[in-house]
Amino acid sequence: MRLNFEKLEITDIKGQIMNILDAREQMANLVYQSGNGIADLELARKIYNSKGEDEYDERESSIIDRIVNERCVPMFIDAYNRMKNESNKE
Repeated sequence: MRLNFEKLEITDIKGQIMNILDAREQMANLVYQSGNGIADLELARKIYNSKGEDEYDERESSIIDRIVNERCVPMFIDAYNRMKNESNKE
């Protein structure tokens, strides 16, 4: 799956784009603080150092899914799910 944390589209409840957020550092810190083990450490570094779209395998995307759903506000969860769904369409 290809994800771009550099340009995460944040919308209001109606789905209108309010902001495009560079969420690389925020997401990397969430993985770094919530993760467990070397794989999560490397994933945090991968997200932090990403430039635009990057490829995430099934294991990585399941780690991100878990952390986003457990630790993020609904607006961020919604933005992440939209980005993930767009990637699955391609």
